[in-house]
Amino acid sequence: MLKLIIGKAGTGKTRAVIDEIAKSVSDGKGDNYLIVPEQYSYEAERELLIAAGDSLSLYAEVLSFTGLARKLEDICGRGSRVLLDGAGRLLSMAYAAGSLGSQVGALREIKSSAQMQKSTLGIVSELKTAGVTYEELADIAARLNDSENPEYNPILSDKLSDLAVLYAAYDALIEKEGKLDPSDRLSILLQNIKTGVFGTEARFYFDGFVDFTGLQMQIISELLTIAESVTVCLTLDAVNEGRDVFIPAGTAALHLLDIAKEKNIPAECEKADAEQEDSLPIAYLCEHLFDFSSADPSAVNTQLADKSVFLYSAATKNEECEFAAALALQHVKAGCRWSDIAVAVRNFEDYRLSLEAAFSYYGVPLYLARKSEMRDKPLPFIISSAYEIPDMQFAADAVFPYLRTGLCGLSPEECDLLENYVITWEPDAFSWALDRTWKMHPRGYGNSIKEADALELKLINELKNRAAAPLFDLYEKSQKAKTARKQADALLEFLDDINIAEEFSNKTAKLISEGRASEAFEYSQLWDMTMSALSQFVLLFGDTEIDRAKFSELIILALSEYTVGTVPVSLDMVSAGDFDRMRKRHIKHLIILGASDERLPAPAADSGLLSIDDREMLVSSGLAISAGEAEIWREFALIYNTVSLPSDTLTIVSPLFDSGGKAARPSILHRRAEDLLGVKNRYISSKASKLQSLKPALELVSAAIKGAESSESLAAYNYFSENDPEVIKRLRTVSLQKADRLDSEAVSLLYGRNLKLSPSAADRYSECKYKHFFSYGLRAYLRKAADFNQFEYGNLIHYLLENVVREASNRGGFEKLSDFELKSLCDLYFERFAKETLGPAQDLSPRFLHLFRRLKSDVYAVIYRLAEDIKNSSFKPISFELDFSKIDANSPIALPEGEALYISGKADRVDGWESDDKLYLRVVDYKTGNVKFSLPDVLSGRYLQMLIYLFTLARVGDDYYKKKVMPAGVLYYPAKDVMVSAKHNLTDDEIAAEKDKKLKSTGLLLDEESVSLAMNIGASGKGYNLASAEQLGKLGRHIKKTLTEIALGIKGGNISARHYYKSDSDNACFYCDYKSACYFAEGSDACSRLYPKKVSEEEFWNLIGEEA
Repeated sequence: MLKLIIGKAGTGKTRAVIDEIAKSVSDGKGDNYLIVPEQYSYEAERELLIAAGDSLSLYAEVLSFTGLARKLEDICGRGSRVLLDGAGRLLSMAYAAGSLGSQVGALREIKSSAQMQKSTLGIVSELKTAGVTYEELADIAARLNDSENPEYNPILSDKLSDLAVLYAAYDALIEKEGKLDPSDRLSILLQNIKTGVFGTEARFYFDGFVDFTGLQMQIISELLTIAESVTVCLTLDAVNEGRDVFIPAGTAALHLLDIAKEKNIPAECEKADAEQEDSLPIAYLCEHLFDFSSADPSAVNTQLADKSVFLYSAATKNEECEFAAALALQHVKAGCRWSDIAVAVRNFEDYRLSLEAAFSYYGVPLYLARKSEMRDKPLPFIISSAYEIPDMQFAADAVFPYLRTGLCGLSPEECDLLENYVITWEPDAFSWALDRTWKMHPRGYGNSIKEADALELKLINELKNRAAAPLFDLYEKSQKAKTARKQADALLEFLDDINIAEEFSNKTAKLISEGRASEAFEYSQLWDMTMSALSQFVLLFGDTEIDRAKFSELIILALSEYTVGTVPVSLDMVSAGDFDRMRKRHIKHLIILGASDERLPAPAADSGLLSIDDREMLVSSGLAISAGEAEIWREFALIYNTVSLPSDTLTIVSPLFDSGGKAARPSILHRRAEDLLGVKNRYISSKASKLQSLKPALELVSAAIKGAESSESLAAYNYFSENDPEVIKRLRTVSLQKADRLDSEAVSLLYGRNLKLSPSAADRYSECKYKHFFSYGLRAYLRKAADFNQFEYGNLIHYLLENVVREASNRGGFEKLSDFELKSLCDLYFERFAKETLGPAQDLSPRFLHLFRRLKSDVYAVIYRLAEDIKNSSFKPISFELDFSKIDANSPIALPEGEALYISGKADRVDGWESDDKLYLRVVDYKTGNVKFSLPDVLSGRYLQMLIYLFTLARVGDDYYKKKVMPAGVLYYPAKDVMVSAKHNLTDDEIAAEKDKKLKSTGLLLDEESVSLAMNIGASGKGYNLASAEQLGKLGRHIKKTLTEIALGIKGGNISARHYYKSDSDNACFYCDYKSACYFAEGSDACSRLYPKKVSEEEFWNLIGEEA
C-alpha cells in the first residue's frame, strides 16, 4: 500500500509518521524503517527514540538511502568488490579514457585533460543516480542522429555517443578491477530488493525529501511491490493544484501515484492538518513567500511580526557575522541552548572564515555543518607546489607559500631570512641549484660584506639548499620515471625527504595538546587520504607509461576529490551551514546571512560538458536528470524549507554591497518579509553587537576612556564601572601608555643609555618621529628588489670621489696628475667598486654589466670637474670619510641625569686652509640629487648634516687636527653630470658655461674676503649664503640646542606621527617606506602636519639671535 502524507511545512507530517512508528513499537510490531536524508538521520533517530522509548532498536530503524543499501549489502553481500573513494573514481575514469584510443571523437580531448575527465565523471555519477544506463544513453544518441527525427541534433548525438562509450569503459574497468562506484550502491540496493530477501511485510516511511532521483524512485517502486506499506511525506499543499514552490514535491507525488496505479497497489493521500496558526508571522511568510496573488497582509498579527521576524542590513561581511554571534548570545541569555540556534548562508564557503573568526571572538561555540575540500589543506598543497615550483622557475610566490606551510622543515624565522634575500636579489632557477652559492650582500647594493654578513650568507645558503634539495630530487626522479609506479615512488621519496610523516605526527599531537581536537582529526584524515590516493593510483595504473606532467595533474586532481569531515566537540553548539546542510529540522532561532539577490536564490551552477539546452533535450527524451525550471523550483523549495525551520524567531540579514563592491539588492526573501509582514529593515550597528560579549565590550570601554561619546561606549563604561571597576582601572592604566610614546624601558632597549645620533637620524627625527622610530629604533627596512637606482649611483660616486681624491692628494694633488693618470685612477676604483659591492660578475646579468659600465662617462665628467675646482682653490682635502664616532668619543654633548649624546656618521670630505696660525675648515658633501641649501630649513631641523659636522669640528677639531680650527662653512657639491638644452648649436665653451650654472655648489660659507678668495669664489662670495663669524657662532649654539632637543625627545620615547609638510610633493610622507604601518590620522594631537616657517634670511638670523 502507498500512503502519501502531504502538507505545508510545520503541519505535522513528521509527527504523524513518528507517532505511527512509535505505536508499532509499542505493539511489538517490527520491521519499521524510517528513511531520511543523510544529514537528518541523527535528529530523526533522536526524535523517534524520545517517542518510542528504549525498545526502539528492537522494532524500528532510521536509515538513509545509503544506509539502507549498506544494510542489504550485509544481508545479500556485494561480492568481493571494493568501494572506490573519490580519488579512485577519478583515477579509474582517467585510465578508462586513456584506453579508448580513437573510439571517442567529440570528446577526444578527454584522453589528455584531467579536468575534462573529472567533468565526465560528474555526469556519469549523475546518470547513475538518475538510473540511466549507458545503453539508454547510446539509444538516445542514435535517435538524435536520425535526420528524420524532429529533434535531430548530430552535435549532441556525437557528445552523448562518446559519453556512453566512456560510461561503458569506466564500468567495465572498475568491474574488472573488483571495484564498486558509490553511485552504483543504489543500483545494487534495487537488485537486492528484487531478490525478496528483505522488506516483505515491512513498513517503510520516507520523510524529509524535497523530491526523489530517478533511481530513488525505482527503489520506492520496488518496495511498493513487496512491502506491507510505503508511506511518503512530501511538503506540498495539494497534489494536482499545488503552488509553484511545491512543483518538485508535486511531481514526485504524481509519479508515485502513477506507479501505484500501474502496479495495482492501493494508494491514499492524507493531508496533515495539525493546527497551524497562519496568522503567526513565520508561518504566514512561508505560506505566501512565493504566492503573489492571495496574500493579505492584514491577516497577519503585525505585533507578533515585530517580535519574531527581523530584517537587517550590514555594510560588511564581518559586521554580519559579528551581529550573528551577538544575536546568538542574546538568545542564550534569554534562556535557550546554543543548539537551538542555527545560521544559514547560501554558498556558505564565502562566509566560513568570517563566521569562525567572529564567533570565536565573541565566545560562541560554533559547529560548521560542512565538509571542506582537501585541496585547500596543507598536504595536497605541498604536493602540488612540489611539482609547480620547478615549472615556475622557483618563483618566490610559489616557493614561500610552500615553505610557510610549516611542514617543510623551515621555521617561520628561517623562511623570513631566506625570503628577504630572495626578494632582494630575485635569484633565477639556475641560482637555486645546490652547487651554486649566493654571494650578494643580504641588504642589497652598496654594502660591503663584513664578518656578520658572511655568517648570515652562510646560513642563507644552508636554508636555500635545505629547501631546494628535495624539490630538485623530486624533479630529477620524476623526469626519469617512465611508469606510474615509478612516479608514485618518486613522490613518496620526496615526502620522506621532507620528513612529512613525523611533521604531521608532531602537528597532530600539538593540536591535541592545545585542545583543538577537530583540527587534529582533520590532519589525521589528510595523511590517510593521500596514502589511499597513491595506493589506488599504483594499483590501477601500475607499470603504465606516464610522464611527470600527467602524473602530477592526475594525483593533484585525485586529491581534490576528497572532502575532510569535522567532528563537533560538543552537542550544544550553534550550527552553521548552507541551506542544504541544515542538520536540524526543528530549531528555535534561525539567522540567515548574505540574503542578497546575488546569492539567494543561488545562481545556476556550471553545467559542465552538457549545456542547459542539452539537458533539457535529455529530459524531453525521458531522462530524469536536473535541468531547466525544475532546478529553479528546487532552489525555491530549499529556501521555503529552510525558512520554515524556526519556531520562535527568523532573522534575515542582507549585505549592503555585493561581491563587486556595488550596492546590493536585497533578496526576494528580504523583500517579501517587508511586503507581507510590514517589518521594517534596520541597519546593524557594530558597536551595539560588541555590547553582547566581554572582549568586544572592552573595546568600547577603551574607546570611552579615550573620549568616545557613543551611547554604546558609554553604556559599556557604565556597566563595568558598576560591576567590575577593576577593569576600568586596568584599561585606564593601559590607555595612558600612548601610541605616540615609548616607555623608558623600551627606549633603553632600543637606543641604550648614551645616545648615538647621526646627522641623517637627526634629519629623520625632525621630519617625522614615527619614521625615525621605524628606521633607527626598530631598524625596519622595506623588502624590495635590489636595484642600481639613484641611491646606488650616489654610493658609486661617493666611493670614487673619496678614493680618487685621496689618491690624488697622496700623489701631491691633482696638479701632479696627467689626464691619463686621472682616468686610470677612475677606472681602477670603478672596477674595484664593482667587485666589492656588486658581487661576482657571473652573478650579474650581461645587460646590467653593460648599463653599469656606461656610467663611466658620467664619472669621468664629475671627477675632471672636481679636479679643476680643487686645483683652483686654496682649500685642500685633508680628511676623507671622516668618522665622527671616533673624533667625538671623548667630548660628547651632555644631557640631563648624567647621560650623553655622541655624534656619529661620516663626512664625505673636509677641506682645510691655513692662515694666521688657524686652520679654516670646510665640510663638503657630494650630492647626486637636487639639494639646495636653505636657511629656513634649518629652523625645521632639516638638512642639518653638514652643519652638525662643521660645529662638531669647531668643538673638537683643535684636538683632532692639533691646530686652532675655525669653521669656514659647508658646501654641497653636485657630483653628477647634466644635459644642456638650447635652441641653437653651442660652442664647447658655451656648453661648459651652461653646465657650470646648473652645477653650482650651494651651502653656507664664512663671510670673510680672504676665505672667499681662498675658495676661489670671488672676494664678495656673491651667489653663496654667507654668514659672519658671530652669526656662525649663534648658528652653532642653535644646532647644539636642536640636537639636545632631538636627543631628549628620543630618550623621552616620543614617536608621534607629527611630520614635516611643506607641499604635496615635499613632505615626510611622500616617499615613506612605512606608510602601511603608520597610524597617522589628521586632527589628533599626535598626528598633525608641521608646516615650516616662511622667513627671510634677515628674519632667520634675528630668530637665531633671539635664541642666543
